[in-house]
Amino acid sequence: MESFLSSGQASNYQIEESSQTRAFLSREASVLGGGLIDGLGKATTTTIADLEKAGQDFVSNPLTTTGNYLKNHWQEAVVGAGISALAPKRWMNVALMAYCMRGFFSSTAQAGAAAADSNADVDGLRHSYSEVVSHEGTAFLSSLPMTMAGSVVGRAGANAVFGENLGAMDLLSGKVTPGQLKTNLWDLHDNVLPPSTKLLISDMDGTLSKFWKYEAIGVQKAIGDLASKTGLSEKTLYETIGHEMEIARSHDYPWVVELALKDKLGVDKPGGMTAQQFRTNISEPFWNTIDQSMKENLDLFDGVEGTLKELRDRNIPVVVLSDAPAFIGLKRLTQVGLDRGLVERMYALHNWQEPATLSPDMLSLGRERVNSMLNIPHGLKEFRVIPKEWEKPHTDGFKALMSEYGLRPRQVLMIGDSRVKDVGVAANAGSRGIWAEYGNPPKEYEDILLRLRPLPENSGAPGAAAAKVYPPMVAKVKNYADLLDYLHPRADYMALSKQVGQSLLVAPRWQAALGYKRDTNAPGSDSR
Repeated sequence: MESFLSSGQASNYQIEESSQTRAFLSREASVLGGGLIDGLGKATTTTIADLEKAGQDFVSNPLTTTGNYLKNHWQEAVVGAGISALAPKRWMNVALMAYCMRGFFSSTAQAGAAAADSNADVDGLRHSYSEVVSHEGTAFLSSLPMTMAGSVVGRAGANAVFGENLGAMDLLSGKVTPGQLKTNLWDLHDNVLPPSTKLLISDMDGTLSKFWKYEAIGVQKAIGDLASKTGLSEKTLYETIGHEMEIARSHDYPWVVELALKDKLGVDKPGGMTAQQFRTNISEPFWNTIDQSMKENLDLFDGVEGTLKELRDRNIPVVVLSDAPAFIGLKRLTQVGLDRGLVERMYALHNWQEPATLSPDMLSLGRERVNSMLNIPHGLKEFRVIPKEWEKPHTDGFKALMSEYGLRPRQVLMIGDSRVKDVGVAANAGSRGIWAEYGNPPKEYEDILLRLRPLPENSGAPGAAAAKVYPPMVAKVKNYADLLDYLHPRADYMALSKQVGQSLLVAPRWQAALGYKRDTNAPGSDSR
């Protein structure tokens, strides 16, 4: 029995198969290719005529025409929003365009499938397909507005829920974490329904207490005493001690006196005093004078004590976040008694470092001073020395305090006398900040402290100061008690409307079809 076709039979089979393929391709080309050419030829005329008719309908009956349009095309807005919320990337806009052309694609597929039938009416299919193509411009233009309007809304929603230029696909891929999603949703909630304040974070110096008063009085007296002991002029002492304070960025750096005067007084050199004599006659009297002035002249601002008691009665905890050296910060806090039931926690910087140029004997007083102050008994729930790198407006210290109380940023209010550092840290953390504009020292004290600073021409500062750009704040207050007016914020619906409007105004790109990008500019910062 034969197992294979004869060569002649195989040849006939191949010829027949080839003929069928050519016939199939001819039908497809005639229907799809010819229909597309015919349809495109009259598409412009047809589209213009369709649009003119739609325009006439709108003029004669605008409400009914608009209502019918929305009724017939609302699904397109929903699909457009869904596509952009899923993945608001440039390539996803191709999907938006493809959806707007869905009628063309579906008709092409139907025409192609019908043309595959060997008994198909090729001329009839070609005519029907050309008619579809000729009207597809109108269908595309009808679908595009609602689809793109929905995509803009979806993009704005995705930005708010998932993050800038992110969408639901980024959540599934892990680029957006559930924690970030939760935070974004809470932010949306808090923008519409602002929560009441659950925690007050307060700066210390210049906000709660008039530190500049005791420092100015103490420095003036201590330098006068040094001038009488050393024979150095007060001008020289202010400049040399102030220079070291400027380098350390602190009036309370424990070794400023040693660094400023050891060479001028020839400590441990032939004919000079010993390190012990320097400590006994110079360093200890200087700091004793400063500390005595603290006891006598460190006052709270008006309204502080009563406000803190009011907050305690309302069960709103108060914590201090200070950029002062932690040892002197704790000393000041306990000196004015704020640790006794008015302030719960204090975080302050470890921003002092022993100078390598001093001998152990010259370092000893500063070490003792730091250790004794860090170990002062206090009534705080927590006193924490935080890294210097957390200096405001860096947010790590602020966020650590929020975490301690399990709060969201909008549940926290910050007050401080520095618009850049105190208001800035609140803004950077997403919280609300109040500027204590009352915190500047009176001229009589400021003039004394200014003598400790180098003249501008000697400080390396540029000749022209750069314009300052300040972060947004809730308010500026003239009294600490005024913060009580801002514990229960209300939604600013005008601002919310503006934000929503801005989120919808996304600028088109022409890369990858109709791509979008919403640009934001972060405010700069400066010092004070």
